[in-house]
Amino acid sequence: MKALTTISTLALIAMTGAASAQTDLGTIIILSGPMPVEANRTGALPYVVADATAGGQRALSEVLQTIPGFNLTRSGGFGYGQAATFNLRGASQKYVPVYIDGIEVTDPSGTQVAFDFASLTTGGLSRIEVLPGSQSALFGARAVGGVINIQSARATEDGTHYSVDSEYGSHNTRALTFGATHRDDRLSTTVTLTHLATDGISAAASGTEDDGAETNRLSFNVEYALQEGAVIGASGFAGRSSANYDDSYPAMADADNLAKSETQGLRLYTGFSAFGLDQELSYSHFNIERANYEAWSDIFYTGTRDRLAWVASTAIGAAGDISFGIDHSREDYTQSGSYGDSEGKTDITGAFAELRYAPIQTLDISASLRHDDHSDFGSFNSARLAAAWRFAPDWTLRGQIGNGFRAPSNYELHGPFGNAGLQPETSTSTEIAAEYALAYGGFIRATLFDLKIEDLIGFGTSSYEQVAGETHRQGVTLEGELALAQGLRALASYTYTDSDPAYTTHVGQQIMLGFAAQFTDLTTGRFDVTHVADRTSLPDYTVANAALTHALTPAITASLRVETATPASLRVENLFDADYQLVSGYATSGRAVYAGLGARF
Repeated sequence: MKALTTISTLALIAMTGAASAQTDLGTIIILSGPMPVEANRTGALPYVVADATAGGQRALSEVLQTIPGFNLTRSGGFGYGQAATFNLRGASQKYVPVYIDGIEVTDPSGTQVAFDFASLTTGGLSRIEVLPGSQSALFGARAVGGVINIQSARATEDGTHYSVDSEYGSHNTRALTFGATHRDDRLSTTVTLTHLATDGISAAASGTEDDGAETNRLSFNVEYALQEGAVIGASGFAGRSSANYDDSYPAMADADNLAKSETQGLRLYTGFSAFGLDQELSYSHFNIERANYEAWSDIFYTGTRDRLAWVASTAIGAAGDISFGIDHSREDYTQSGSYGDSEGKTDITGAFAELRYAPIQTLDISASLRHDDHSDFGSFNSARLAAAWRFAPDWTLRGQIGNGFRAPSNYELHGPFGNAGLQPETSTSTEIAAEYALAYGGFIRATLFDLKIEDLIGFGTSSYEQVAGETHRQGVTLEGELALAQGLRALASYTYTDSDPAYTTHVGQQIMLGFAAQFTDLTTGRFDVTHVADRTSLPDYTVANAALTHALTPAITASLRVETATPASLRVENLFDADYQLVSGYATSGRAVYAGLGARF
């Protein structure tokens, strides 16, 4: 029986609509370190969504919400436009940096430098990796609770190809994605355009006026192979979004508030081999400009991040390898408008090294060490130790321990409610997991996790303040997958999280159960149900989703020859029309139905 090699859960398979998300022993994980590693050889194991778009053009936050331990907090609406925050195993988004094609997209102008999933859909995306646990030893400051890495679509076959995906559904929601790819012996390029617009629902639970949203995004990547294995490449995106939003209290439930944002990202890189080292030199830039227009105030924000990095790696005999590198980043923040003007700037220079070694065939160990120098707070050292032990043919034991830090954001220090006396938070994270491989790619896994944070930064009566002492987040995740019959798989997960002290959006228990079916070679389906319980200030809720995807027979039209199967899809969110809230006072959608059609040519 093969050892478990994927990170499939209810959501991961259900979202792809595949009959099985299992992969071969050579499955490559990107996030676990500077060098890609086989999934069954890493103690720091991410959850992976192999195809983000297979479940339809949904809000990306809805896909991530089905990952065990990932809990979404959205200020009303149904996935698009409204501010969306999250926590991962009890660690809020300020501890989980997000990367798209190697560009960190957390907002430098945000109150606590986090990524807002409000306007990002799955259109034009491909692979998603979510790595829980402290990763500061590799990714530096803020990576206390984990890291999320998102990859845009890539050219997967030679020649020039095009794709069109459309979807229409409830609340007059319209989505359209167009993609073009080219690949030959040296050049690989992809360009993707996505558009989504919706009339929405009232963000406020007591409101009567719909709050619409619109988002448009262009992304691209290009890579060219030079002589002797060297490559040069570039990835980037530009997006523009707008959304109406409400206040939670009844008197302003139908307020005509408007949020607008524009984002741009660019990454240039070159990879080459020299002096016995595989090396990559990269530069990335991220910029966001956003504005909130309200009845009593207009506020404008700008944030930028520039990062220069060099990474090198080499094998150490047949049993190990070593990676090391240096990087420098600068973040700028400005705010203007009704609350006055403020600004801040931060520089961080870091150096890291990671050693991976297999002392015996069944044991893989990785040790990471990083030193950061912060322009305001001086030096900090972080480390991580991870191991995977395949101690029996069907058993794998994994574990990792690491420490990290989060420096106060520019907003926390210099914003309208800032406090220049704040000091960095420090943390320690541990987890241990045991997994057993079942027949036909099934598995059972149990994971214990623990996160301790010292000197937490929170909001006091009128400004950000340091919380003396230790805050604690711990819990357990149980996961399983079972082949019920040919083409039918059952998936389940249970996550229990205990937080001391409990925070406002704390979720104590999350249960997911689902089925993924391959009815025919052309037709797949999924059904999943999620139950959330033990929330701090809101009642429990249960919500179900279903989807059916069918590949139509290739056909010829007057102007288009479809060369591959054309997928048609139907999906239903909140199948049983549950009435629930993610944030007190803000509404969520009832039953919603979406139909989609796509073509590849």
